[in-house]
Amino acid sequence: MKPAAPDASAAPDSATLDVRGMWCTSCANALERVLQRHPGTLQARVSFASESATVEWDPRRTSLDRLLAAAAKLGYECTPEHATPDRSAHTAALLEDLTVRLVIAAFCSMWVMTAQTTLYFTTAATVPEPVRYGLAILAGIATLPVLAYCAQPFFRAAWRTLRARVPGMDCLVVMGTSASFLLSVWRVAHRESVVYFDSAAMIITFLLAGRWLELRVRSRVSDAVRALLDLPAPTARVLASDGTQAVVLAKRVAPGSAIRVLPGERLPLDGVVIDGQSSLDRALLTGESELVGVAQGSFVEAGALNADGELLVRVTLRWGERRVDAIAKSVRAMLARKTASQAIAERFTRRLVPAIVMVALVVFVGGGVLGMGWRMRSNVPSPCSSSRAPARWAWPCRSR
Repeated sequence: MKPAAPDASAAPDSATLDVRGMWCTSCANALERVLQRHPGTLQARVSFASESATVEWDPRRTSLDRLLAAAAKLGYECTPEHATPDRSAHTAALLEDLTVRLVIAAFCSMWVMTAQTTLYFTTAATVPEPVRYGLAILAGIATLPVLAYCAQPFFRAAWRTLRARVPGMDCLVVMGTSASFLLSVWRVAHRESVVYFDSAAMIITFLLAGRWLELRVRSRVSDAVRALLDLPAPTARVLASDGTQAVVLAKRVAPGSAIRVLPGERLPLDGVVIDGQSSLDRALLTGESELVGVAQGSFVEAGALNADGELLVRVTLRWGERRVDAIAKSVRAMLARKTASQAIAERFTRRLVPAIVMVALVVFVGGGVLGMGWRMRSNVPSPCSSSRAPARWAWPCRSR
C-alpha cells in the first residue's frame, strides 16, 4: 500500500507586507499583537523601522485577506510587498503633514511659554492678578490648536494600542498632556492663574520634532533600498524569433527570452550571454568599481553596467527573482529583525505604562487619605500657619 501523499494545503503560507499608518514602535507592537492573536496565525513580526510585517499562517484556518482585514480594523493599511506602489509619495505626504503640525505647535508654544514665563517669574505684587489671569487664559487659548490638531497622531496611536491591549508610550503622552490641560482649564474656571498649559504644549512640540527627525532618517533608508532596485534598467530590448526588436517592461519579460544590451546601459535581468563580448562594472552588486570581462557563456546580473560592447543575453531569472532583488530583500529583513535589546525594551514598555498608571493612582489616593488638597494657592498665606510666608499647597485645617 502506497503512503498517502502529503497534503499541500497543510503547508503554512507566509507573506511580507508593507504597512502604512504606523506612528511609532507602539503601533508596531499593537499590530503585531493583533496579528499574533488572529486564529490561524503561526507567527507575526512587525518592524516599525522598515514599515513591514512578516506573517506566517495556516491556510486551513485563515487567509491573507482575513489578516489584512484584521489589520485594517485596527487602522493600519497592509498590502503585499510586490503589490505596493512607490512609497516615496506616501512618505513625502507624511513628512509634509508632520512639518505642518510641528510648525503650528512651535508657533503656539512660543506664545504659551511667553505667558507662562511671566506667570512663573512674577508675583501678584509685581503684576496685578487680573493681568496674571488674562495671561493664563492666553496660554490656554494658544494650547488649544496644539492638542486639537498637532497632537492628533498621538491620540490615534494611543487609542489603537489600547484597543490591542498593549499600551505604549503614546498613552503616557496622552495622559500627561490631557491631565495638565484639563487641570489648567479647571483652575482657570475657578479664577486661578496657576496653570500648566506649557507642559501640554511643549511635550507635544518636542515629540513632534523627534518624530520629524526620525521620519527623515527612515525615509533616507527607504530611499537607499529603493535606489538599489531602481538602478537596473526598467525596460528591456526583447528580440523576437524573426529578428525584430521590441522595447517592453523588464517585469514582463519571461525566462528564456533573448534581450539586447547596448554599451552604456545597465542589464535589466539576470541571464547568460549568448553572443557578444564586453566588460561589465558590477559595483552595484559587489561594491567594487572594477571592469570584468564577459563573453559567450558568462552569467551576468541585473544592475551591472555594460561598458563597451553589445551583448545578447538569454534571460534565466524573471523580475523579482534577480540577485539584486535578493539583496534588497535581505536589507529589508535586516531592518525588520529585532535585536535582543529591542525585545527587552518592548517587554519593559508594555509593563511600564500600567506601572506608571498604578503609581499615579496610589499617589492620588494616598494624597487624599493624608489630607492633601486639590487647590494650589499662589502668594496666599495658609490660614493654618502662623507664619506669613506664602503657602504653596492649601492644607485643610485640623482641629487641635
